[in-house]
Amino acid sequence: MSQTARRLGPQDMFFLYSESSTTMMHVGALMPFTPPSGAPPDLLRQLVDESKASEVVEPWSLRLSHPELLYHPTQSWVVDDNFDLDYHVRRSALASPGDERELGIPVSRLHSHALDLRRPPWEVHFIEGLEGGRFAIYIKMHHSLIDGYTGQKMLARSLSTDPHDTTHPLFFNIPTPGRS
Repeated sequence: MSQTARRLGPQDMFFLYSESSTTMMHVGALMPFTPPSGAPPDLLRQLVDESKASEVVEPWSLRLSHPELLYHPTQSWVVDDNFDLDYHVRRSALASPGDERELGIPVSRLHSHALDLRRPPWEVHFIEGLEGGRFAIYIKMHHSLIDGYTGQKMLARSLSTDPHDTTHPLFFNIPTPGRS
């Protein structure tokens, strides 16, 4: 184990043990947004570019030590030395103007696929093309990496009700407390 390895606790091991092709143990959040008035037409591209230029902190840079054997008795989180932010941060578009139903189709497809447990188990999808110039962000993360309550609090810390506030870090720039 590397120096930064962190053993998974019983609760997190349970989520790995429960993972199957029919029961995936990830959680997701879909958040639609309306750009602030006066926002540039390429706002979403700017957000994606800014997110890809950001430093990723633990636990978001961690992967499983033994992804080929989820039941491994010494399963741990280790830093992914080959971390690829382009894999985790993705941008896509609906045929404009897309409505809520059209947004639900790709999100349903994204949520129905298991996360690649050979990589840090999370993804964020920036989806443009909603009617009215809106866009959505869909976040998917494995329950063994972060529980729903902590994920909700972390997302709240990364968002603001002020459309001109740019001081909030992206969720993968926010460290989360360790779990036992």
